[in-house]
Amino acid sequence: MRAVHRTIELAFAALTGFALLSCGGDSTGTGGGVGKVIITPSNDSIVIGTTVTLSAKVVNAQGQVVSGATVFWNTSNANIATVSSNGTVTSVDTGSVQIAASANGVSGIATVTVVPQPVNGVVVTPPNQVIKVGQKFQFQAQPVDANGDPLSGRVVTWSSSDATVASVDNTGLVTGVAVGPATITATSEGKSGSAAVSVGAQTATTITVAPPSVGITVGQTSQLSATVKDASGAVIAGAPVSWSVDNPGVATVSSTGLVTGISAGSATVTATSGAAHTGVPVSVAPIPANAVIVSPGSSTLVPGQQVQLSAIVTDAQGNPLSGRPVTWSSNNDNVATVSTTGNVTAVAPGSATITATSGTAHGTASITVKLVPVATVDVNPGALSLFTGETAQLTVVALDANGDTLNLTGRTITWKSNKNSVAAVNGTGLVTAGAVGAAVITATVDGSPGFASVTVTQVPVGNVIVTPSLDTLQLGQAVQLSAQPVDSAGNPLAGRTVTWNSSDDNIAIVSSTGRVLSEAVGTATITATSEGKVGTATIVVIAVPVASVTVSPPNKTMVVGDTATFTATTKDAQGHVLTGRAIAWSSDNTAVATVDTTGLVTAVAAGSANITATSEGQSGSAQVTVNPVPVGSVIVKPQDTTMTAGDSAQFSAQPLDAKGNPLNGRMVEWSTSNKKTATVSASGMVQALKGGPPIMVIATSEGVDGTTSLTVMPPPPPPPPPPGGSIVTATAVPRPPAPTMKGATLP
Repeated sequence: MRAVHRTIELAFAALTGFALLSCGGDSTGTGGGVGKVIITPSNDSIVIGTTVTLSAKVVNAQGQVVSGATVFWNTSNANIATVSSNGTVTSVDTGSVQIAASANGVSGIATVTVVPQPVNGVVVTPPNQVIKVGQKFQFQAQPVDANGDPLSGRVVTWSSSDATVASVDNTGLVTGVAVGPATITATSEGKSGSAAVSVGAQTATTITVAPPSVGITVGQTSQLSATVKDASGAVIAGAPVSWSVDNPGVATVSSTGLVTGISAGSATVTATSGAAHTGVPVSVAPIPANAVIVSPGSSTLVPGQQVQLSAIVTDAQGNPLSGRPVTWSSNNDNVATVSTTGNVTAVAPGSATITATSGTAHGTASITVKLVPVATVDVNPGALSLFTGETAQLTVVALDANGDTLNLTGRTITWKSNKNSVAAVNGTGLVTAGAVGAAVITATVDGSPGFASVTVTQVPVGNVIVTPSLDTLQLGQAVQLSAQPVDSAGNPLAGRTVTWNSSDDNIAIVSSTGRVLSEAVGTATITATSEGKVGTATIVVIAVPVASVTVSPPNKTMVVGDTATFTATTKDAQGHVLTGRAIAWSSDNTAVATVDTTGLVTAVAAGSANITATSEGQSGSAQVTVNPVPVGSVIVKPQDTTMTAGDSAQFSAQPLDAKGNPLNGRMVEWSTSNKKTATVSASGMVQALKGGPPIMVIATSEGVDGTTSLTVMPPPPPPPPPPGGSIVTATAVPRPPAPTMKGATLP
């Protein structure tokens, strides 16, 4: 609310500000300036769509009316109410609005509240309605104003004059409860309207019965229930229902719909309510069989024998049921069969269950068929001689007490060895020779034993297979060889002794377990021997490969003409130094430095070069920096010379190394010790300027100076004039200007 009030205040401030600006600052009438503006009424309520006229009185500070004052009207919310220039307020929408009257900068405020149109009545439609018990009907209510115009958004409440006859919910939905009249009333804002409701009884139109059909046995019962509905599909509670049956000899029905089976057959039970009725089919079945008793319950036979079984069918109380059909079956016709009359015939040894079935009931008898007893058992062959690993098949012959051979089909035969480690036998009589020795194999048929002896000897070694048959080792490496003795067919032989030998222990030695260790570069044959049979493997020992090459020193600075010996160190992958490996040397810039096959590097010219040593595809490098031979001295020519002022002469300079050998191509800078006496150009051209004491002409190359002494003589005096006073005119030859540049390069 505070936010709303603040919004109103801001709106009001805006409109009063507008009023103040509009009215100006002058007023006329008694009493001078305006003290306040009084609006009458200061509070009022009007119905939406109507108007009210407010009056404004302007008074001065002393409370005296200021006549003739101009009043301006304004509203804080034209969406709720507008105001005319004479103070007439016209409502637009519901809500509260402030009306301002302003005169000479002073305002008065009145509050006008716009309220909705009041409800004058409620129209309920339709005005009357007839429904059935249980039926529903929707009434409509419309609040209206005094002019009968509809009013929207109004709350309507509903009520019934007798909710036991007709009830109504808060939406006007009426439900018929009981036969009778009732008044349904709709109320809104204290005004009401009503409609009459008449609730009539329901008329039975349909009747349904559950379950829709009955299946029982003689003596059993089944309860039926009926549902009665009217034409609208509404259930008629408590509607009377009568029950009847068309064949009471098969089934009866009580007044409550309980059906009882009397005898096997079919009947129809009918349910009736008023004009509605429906039929329910009833099927009565005989008393079901509950059990079948088979006699005898068990029998033991030999193949070909027979036994007659009998079956008695009983009900749940154990009473015999006569005339009931019985079917016979066997679960294993391979052991025993049964006829339709219960006669059992033994076929083969085993067990079978004979079942007698009547309806859903059944009973069983157990039949066991046994073979003719075994008297003796013969095992063939009676004696075996095998190598280890070999197999042989034994067979048995069973005889009865008369010495007649018995069919083994269906007989239980078990095989056993008294020493499985020597000779094992499986369930079919297959003997497998194991370790060297003797064993007895027993075959038992239906409890009677037979015997066979087995002698096992060792299979001779036919060959020895060595793996791997060829291997290459680096010097110092080892390899584990394996030797497998095999028989003549190549089958592995276990547990045989193997001895190992090397053809050259200097190259490779072998342990008693076949582990070979390389000793020197070369080839050796490793021999594995077992029972006089030999297998071999070839071992090739190679040198450990070079993994890295390191050149020392890694870098070196030389001068032209110098030599230096570099060394190369070869190492394996583990960083071990390898000796005796061939090294190839090369330079990537032979114009700067060359290298011979021993690693001797010769500096050729200034610059940089990489010296590389390569061994077995691996390389290492060192960097060589070659500097020029330094200047040791500079010879200047001519030495200790004399020139006449105004003359010029070409001087030369020759840089020399420390041994006095000429160095060509070096830069030379020229200077004199006294430029007033003589100057020198960048190319060594000396210009004598004036006479004086001796000076030095200097040639500098790479910081080394060479000098010569120069004495400049004054020019000779002019010759005397010729006799007779004649004047001889001499032509002056211009002198070249004194050079000032330095840095000439001498050839």
